[in-house]
Amino acid sequence: MIILLACTQGFLFVSSTGLNWHIKPSNSRNKTLSNLMVIRGKGCQSVDTGIFSSPEIYPSWIPRGARFASFTQSLPLLRYEKSTSLLSNCQTPIRALDTMVSKAWGMFAMRAYTHWYTRYGMQEEEFIDCFAKLEQTISNYNSV
Repeated sequence: MIILLACTQGFLFVSSTGLNWHIKPSNSRNKTLSNLMVIRGKGCQSVDTGIFSSPEIYPSWIPRGARFASFTQSLPLLRYEKSTSLLSNCQTPIRALDTMVSKAWGMFAMRAYTHWYTRYGMQEEEFIDCFAKLEQTISNYNSV
């Protein structure tokens, strides 16, 4: 179970650190707003999830009780003796989202595919509103 937890921890930080399975929390890395972990299988109650409660990976304004939650279930998931799942609300997808929005803006500027949407009543202002909301989301996550 320790190896499984180390892998889960590594996947959380892999985008900002590379594949380093001996990672320690740092203020300069990817910030996380909250994490939810589900651990299933034999011995899951004895797993130390303390690394996910470390204040270094969360912004100071997130209340301690809202940062991390974990649930355990001794029953296995399907045919796997042990498993762990991590749901994380963090800055990891921001770079990909920013790239996607930039490409979408370019396509919109060239009027690519917009005729398919306007044909069914969607206005160009709705596209612009969506772009603005996505850019605001990116800005909010970058400021964490």
